[in-house]
Amino acid sequence: MFEAPRNLTFVDDSLNRDALNEPSGSRGIYSRSDDVEKQARSPYSNPLAGSTNVSIAETLNEEETAAPSKRSKLGKYFLSDIDRNWTEAILISCGFVSGLVDGLSFTFWSSFSSMQTGNIINLALGVSGNLHHQDKLWVKALIAVGAFLLGTFCFIAGSWMLGPLRRITMISSFALQTILIMIAAILVHTEAIGDTPSGDPMRWLQDVAIALLAFQAAGQILASKFLGFPEIITVALSAVMCDIFLDKKLFHGWRENPKRNRKIGFVLALFLGAMAGGGMARHHGLAAGLWLAMSLKGAITVAWCVWPECPPPAEEEEGKGKEVMK
Repeated sequence: MFEAPRNLTFVDDSLNRDALNEPSGSRGIYSRSDDVEKQARSPYSNPLAGSTNVSIAETLNEEETAAPSKRSKLGKYFLSDIDRNWTEAILISCGFVSGLVDGLSFTFWSSFSSMQTGNIINLALGVSGNLHHQDKLWVKALIAVGAFLLGTFCFIAGSWMLGPLRRITMISSFALQTILIMIAAILVHTEAIGDTPSGDPMRWLQDVAIALLAFQAAGQILASKFLGFPEIITVALSAVMCDIFLDKKLFHGWRENPKRNRKIGFVLALFLGAMAGGGMARHHGLAAGLWLAMSLKGAITVAWCVWPECPPPAEEEEGKGKEVMK
């Protein structure tokens, strides 16, 4: 049987004690700093150091925390109020679209889609039994007025529910207007409806197109109200022209009277839009004019997506400045 040699001795048994992290009772003085230094140099002192699993977990946690922050920023962006500066340019362009659509609608259907004053006159003449309304144009006028009132109610309800000046409100409103004009353009482009009120056997589809165009017209009028530019009503001219000549600063400089500038710009835009509608009707047809109107409304919708955000009130900025100073 094997027997260990009795003369085997350790040269320095402190090495064994250091390996076992035990203090030396008989040789030298035990220093705990030596153990700490050894643990720091040892790759096994921290079992999580250099672990691939830990790095992957940390990356996933960072991605999970970054995703909600991006979503929250996007939601905050669309729920923020838009800056009303220079929004009158969009409303003036809406006046051009109103003139374009009304010019097309009156040329082909003898009815208005946006200007409800003319529809009220046609309705009154039809009710009075005027012989010139043999094609029952008063029915189309009644449909246009009814659709406009319904659109006013719906756009008001949606605006108050979402917030009148919020970005999502403007985007939703003008996106819906764009879709309604697109549906009317598709009906005309596919020849589902005719060009004249009396020559179409499926007359009710014409009424649908007129109703769609009248419904969307309410949205842009309410936008001018909510944005604080009641002088740009994007439809009628009588009151606007009267207000222009009532202005005491009518002949002042260009920069001194921005309200007058907006009124004149709206009148010119509506006139040019109606003139463009007449030209489109003569050379390109009803469908081309409606596609143009849809494109303009779509461009306005995109503009609301990138429009600057309303700056915070002065009180909030002062509060943030004080917090930074602290």
